Amino acid sequence: MTGICFGILESQMKTMEISRFFTDLVGGMICALVPFLLIRRLGISADFDLVFISSIMPMVPGVAITNAIRETLNGEFVEILQIAGAISIAMLIVYSMTLLSRKIKLRLTE
Repeated sequence: MTGICFGILESQMKTMEISRFFTDLVGGMICALVPFLLIRRLGISADFDLVFISSIMPMVPGVAITNAIRETLNGEFVEILQIAGAISIAMLIVYSMTLLSRKIKLRLTE
């Protein structure tokens, strides 16, 4: 469900030519909201942390980081910029989800 929501968001933002950073920021928030809505509002019983973590996995730039490190070790130092870009995207995803998850966790414990 989260992947579908993020896919629709990403395709809409691509057509509007919005930057990847903003797309990941909003996508991270959507990936935090969807598990909350499924578990809390619809009454689906599941472990929130498990659903929350698995919802961000499609957004993590793991392949980009792996390829950039491999090519840097092969002597192509231009790939360092790709490492920085992939790490900044990963940090942005974590930041956006942390902002929203703090508020959601408080509501789940109420």
